[in-house]
Amino acid sequence: MKSPVLLPVLLLALAGCAATSPQVVVDPKSSDLRVASRARSVMLRDISLPAYAQATEITTRGPDGTLVETKGKVWADEPARAMTGAMVRNLATITGAQVSAEPWPLEGYPDVELTVRVEHMYAADDGAIRLAGYYAARRENGYGTIRQFDISRPAAEGAAPDIAAAYEAAWTDLAERIARDL
Repeated sequence: MKSPVLLPVLLLALAGCAATSPQVVVDPKSSDLRVASRARSVMLRDISLPAYAQATEITTRGPDGTLVETKGKVWADEPARAMTGAMVRNLATITGAQVSAEPWPLEGYPDVELTVRVEHMYAADDGAIRLAGYYAARRENGYGTIRQFDISRPAAEGAAPDIAAAYEAAWTDLAERIARDL
């Protein structure tokens, strides 16, 4: 007679044998830029990424223009979540405003609501990062702003940690541009 307990134990043991890919972390770094902002509070409503940029594998673009998910190079966090965290941290540091991702955690409404739409976010075959799209800043009491961005940052060697540092630098550049419009 076979024991019904043996199968779950065997499955757990096999699951423990599965190899996981090393995960690439985008280290948080804050901008040194400081600007005076008219906004005292800012909510980052949404960051929308193209489907390929939402993948857990790092996406690279080859010389022929095709995008490929690089096997074995896996993000430690979801790209939209990591970018949101970097943007919130940098906008708060740069402007001195209270900045949060949606949902707004404080009473009342924020002075500004931001939406970021990314059209391109990938590492080129030479390791340079491309970040392009637009952002919209809607003010509770006043005018709104829509601006295009196209940012390229080189990665030192093209290795995963260098690519992660270039992504952080590109996100910081974008936060600095947005902060100047607040």
